[in-house]
Amino acid sequence: MKTFCYLLIFIIGCTAEKDKYALTYTPFSKSVVHVNFRSDPVDSLSISAIAFTNIPKDMSESNALTISKAGDYYLNLDIDRPVKSFLNLGEKQYNVFIIPTDTTHINVNFAHDEVVLNFSGKTKVMNEYYHEKKRILGYTDIRLPLNKSLSSKTTYNILKLSTDSVINQELSFLEKYPSRNRLPEWFLDYERSELIYMGAGYKTQMPHANEIMKYFKDAIPNDYYDFLSHIKIDNSKAILSTHYFWFLDDYFVINLPPGETNHLTGFSRTNKFMSHKLNESKQSLSGKIKELYYKYNFSSIVKFYADSLAIDSVAKEFQLTDYKELVKLSGSRSRSEIQMLNLNKGDTIPEFILADVRDSIISIREFHDKIFYINFWATWCGPCIYNIPVLNNLIAQYDAHPKITFLNICLDSEKKKWIASIEKHKLKGINLIAEGNWNSKLRAYFNIKGIPHYVIVNKGNILFENATDKAPKVQGKIEAILTE
Repeated sequence: MKTFCYLLIFIIGCTAEKDKYALTYTPFSKSVVHVNFRSDPVDSLSISAIAFTNIPKDMSESNALTISKAGDYYLNLDIDRPVKSFLNLGEKQYNVFIIPTDTTHINVNFAHDEVVLNFSGKTKVMNEYYHEKKRILGYTDIRLPLNKSLSSKTTYNILKLSTDSVINQELSFLEKYPSRNRLPEWFLDYERSELIYMGAGYKTQMPHANEIMKYFKDAIPNDYYDFLSHIKIDNSKAILSTHYFWFLDDYFVINLPPGETNHLTGFSRTNKFMSHKLNESKQSLSGKIKELYYKYNFSSIVKFYADSLAIDSVAKEFQLTDYKELVKLSGSRSRSEIQMLNLNKGDTIPEFILADVRDSIISIREFHDKIFYINFWATWCGPCIYNIPVLNNLIAQYDAHPKITFLNICLDSEKKKWIASIEKHKLKGINLIAEGNWNSKLRAYFNIKGIPHYVIVNKGNILFENATDKAPKVQGKIEAILTE
C-alpha cells in the first residue's frame, strides 16, 4: 500500500518549470529529510519527523534515530503533496517544508548551546523562511500561543481577540518577510491558508471543545460565529492546506445538534457525522476542492471496510467514481478500533504501556484492582498547568487511600521538558509520558479532541466516565464510586 501512488493533477497557480512539483497530489509518495551533523553532538539526541497528509487523512511519522556522532542521517516519510513537516532534533523542534519524491538537505552545526541549521535543495527558500520565523516569533507550534489564552477568566470574545492577534502576527511576518519576493506564489497561498484556516478552525471548534473540557464558563454569544462571513469556504488557493481541510470538518458540523449524536456510539456516531458533513458540503464546495474533500473523508472511513460491495456503496455516498487507488486502504483497521473512538461506560480500557520518570515501563493492567483518575496533559498546555495546584490538593486528600490512584499522562511533549515541568509544578500522582505511537493510540481510545482531558476508570480497568470533570468538581464522582 505504502509504495503505491496515484497522480491527481490540478492547476493552482503558475505553471513555471520551477513550480511543477507543486501542481500534483501524489499520495503515498516518499520524501526524505537528509540531516548532516557536521560535528558530534555534546550528548546523544533523537531525531524524527512527522507530517499531516490529506489523502489519506492521516499523520505520517518518520523512522526515529539516535545520534551520537557526526555524519549523514536520513528520515523517511510518506506524504501526498508539498507540506510543512515537524522536525524534532532532541528537545528542539523545527518546521521543515518537504515535497514528494524529493530529498530535503539540512546541515546541522553546534555552536555553544545553539543549533545552527543550513538548508539546500528545492525547498531551501521556504525552509529559510520557517527558520527565520521561529527565530523571531520563538515557537514552531502555533498551538503554544493560542492555548495561552485559555483559563477560567477567558470569554468567547477574549478568545476571538487573542486568536486573531496570534494569526495577524504570523500573517504580518509573512507579508513583511525580507525574501518574500523569492517565495513561490503557490507557497504564499499555502502559508496564508494554513494561518487563516488555523485561526478560523480554532474558533469554530472551541464551543464544542469547551462544552466537553470546561475551559471557561462563558455562554456562547449570539454573534459568535459572525467571523465566518469573512472566511472563504470554497477556496482553490487553500488546496494544499491541512488546516483548511480540518476547518471544513468543523464548519460543516456547526449546526448538528448535540442531541442527535450524544446517544450514538461506534459506526452509528461516525456515520452520522460523515453523512452530515457530506450533505452540508454539497452546495458549498465545487470542482477539485469538492473532489479532494470527499476523497479526504473517504480515505478515513474506507479503512474500516473490507467487503467490496460495502466499499462501493460508501464511495457512491461520497460521489466518487475514481476511487480504486484508495481501496488499497480498506481493511487496514478493524471495526473494533472504531469502537474505541467512542468508549462507553462499562467498556474495558485497551491495554497501554507507558514510561515513568525513571524510564520504567508501566502497564495499565497494573492498576486493575484500583479506581484511578487520569489527567491527560502537556507541558505547553496553559489550562493544564493552571489546574495543577487544584489537582495536587485533590491528590493529597487521597494520599493514603488504598482504593484509588491518580495518573498524569503527558501527550505531545519532549521528555526533558516533561520532567522539568513535573519538578517545577510539583505534580503529584504517578507521572507517565506517551511516546511514539502511544500519543495517537491514546487519543483514539479516549476520543481526545483537546487537553486537558480527564477520565475516571473503575476497578478491572472498566471505564466509568470519559471526558469527566476536572478537580475539584470531580471529587463528588470519586466519592460516589468509593462508597459503592
